[in-house]
Amino acid sequence: MEKKKRLTRFDYFIMCTITLLYAVLSFYHLGSTKNPNTFVNKKNLVIELKEETEVDKIRYFTGHEVGKITMSYSLDNENYTLLEVPSTLSVFTWNDLSINAKMKYLKIEVDDKSYLGETALYDKNGQVLSINKDTSNQLLFDEQNTIPKEISSYNSSYFDEIYFARTAYEYANVLPAYEWVHPPLGKILISIPIKLFQMAPFYYRLMPNIAGILMIPVMYIFAKRLFKKTKYAALAGLLFALDGFHFAHTRMASVDPFLVLFLLLSFLFMYEYLTYKEEVPFKKKLFKLFLSGFFIGCAIATKWTSLFGALALAIFFFIHFFKQCKRKDWLQKQGIKILIVCLLFFVIIPLVLYLSLYLCFPTMYYFHTGSFAEIENITKSMFAYHSSLKADHPFYSSFYTWPLMIKPVWYYVGTVGGLKSTISGFGNPIVWWMGSISMLYMLYKACKKDKKAIFLLGTYLCLLLPYVGISRGMFLYHYFPAFPFTLLAITYMVKDFTEKWKKPYFYILVIILVVFFFFYFFPVFSGMPVSEERISSMQWLSTWIF
Repeated sequence: MEKKKRLTRFDYFIMCTITLLYAVLSFYHLGSTKNPNTFVNKKNLVIELKEETEVDKIRYFTGHEVGKITMSYSLDNENYTLLEVPSTLSVFTWNDLSINAKMKYLKIEVDDKSYLGETALYDKNGQVLSINKDTSNQLLFDEQNTIPKEISSYNSSYFDEIYFARTAYEYANVLPAYEWVHPPLGKILISIPIKLFQMAPFYYRLMPNIAGILMIPVMYIFAKRLFKKTKYAALAGLLFALDGFHFAHTRMASVDPFLVLFLLLSFLFMYEYLTYKEEVPFKKKLFKLFLSGFFIGCAIATKWTSLFGALALAIFFFIHFFKQCKRKDWLQKQGIKILIVCLLFFVIIPLVLYLSLYLCFPTMYYFHTGSFAEIENITKSMFAYHSSLKADHPFYSSFYTWPLMIKPVWYYVGTVGGLKSTISGFGNPIVWWMGSISMLYMLYKACKKDKKAIFLLGTYLCLLLPYVGISRGMFLYHYFPAFPFTLLAITYMVKDFTEKWKKPYFYILVIILVVFFFFYFFPVFSGMPVSEERISSMQWLSTWIF
């Protein structure tokens, strides 16, 4: 490796500083560390208040399954008035049910497809009412310290967490896993802190958040390998750290953070292999290929869309391979060996990893994958699901709108202390719009046969263009795997202009703008409670709904 590409002590200092500062910010209000972990299921019970009281509302927590929950109240334990419990409750969420009625008894009926957790009754002053506890209802009142003052994303699951966090909980507790339309690795990783600690928002968001943090040093190293200078590696790291989409999407229980991290690592190691000089030891080259193959295998075992990345890796590898074949005796000395080990690294190892995860965790809610025939069955079902999905969604968007961030995905909205708390899959506008411009610049550079530009543009297009042929509804977050390469393209463009003008003004201006707009839009990225007017002022486009 060329000396300029290596990380110096100063590089490690800058890289670790950026990563640490981002990590501290990423843990801001990440999630509660305590939620109910005991539930009632298939049970009918009556809760008796200490005295006849005007009850304002009931607050209750739902577990990993929600079927039908019926509630009714009475003054005499004989004549009951039915309450309207919503039929669309989410898993692992706190819920409020308004009552505004005098009662002495509350009857709760929980069917066999529901798990009801901690419960509290409130008077009109917001005070928790005392009840007569007994063995039949103790599981609803044994974790009262977990009841939040206000319901928010901090203590309840939201968006796709109702699938991924639930499934991770089921993996951790050896229950049939609910979410089956993606391979299991991402959900297994989410389940690790749940298994070690408990089922609470902080723990089921922990591993995706760590993946989001790790993307920053990977991006820094990638940029250092590409551009050979600390200031450009620092810029790439800052661009990733100060993007709101990256911040918002990696702070919830989703498998996408693992997908993007694994893809970045795979492309980093492939790029290192492709740029090695001839004198580099053969074993060192093989090790980079092994790492690239291993991480693309991890990506495929997380989400099938990583196959688009595998296509890009194959294209760049074979272009490099055939160029090497022009050298005398290279094919006999190294080429055949490289082909053989690549079959192992990029086909056999990923396949073994993929199959073994299903064989080790075979019990699904709708499938069983304890044999190769059963894995084939779920694979066919996954393909049928994704290829024929016709459901509608207000935040579906076309692939050609993604680079300009026309329609972000609204993940969550609530009220905290009279203020609005909202979370959107919304990026830093300066970063995203510069990213689109930079890709046009990469096209210009690629036409001049610039190898770095060809690598960045080719990877980007392989990760984006396959969506042209996909008819099912798609979201902005499908762009996430391609997005990091726009950051490297921005860095390349800034590098060229800075060195051409021989002044740091453009470099500094980009950093100032990125920092300013990250904190300007921070409430939308993080769910920080602010006024309705503050949120409205950030809706620059009519399609920016949050």
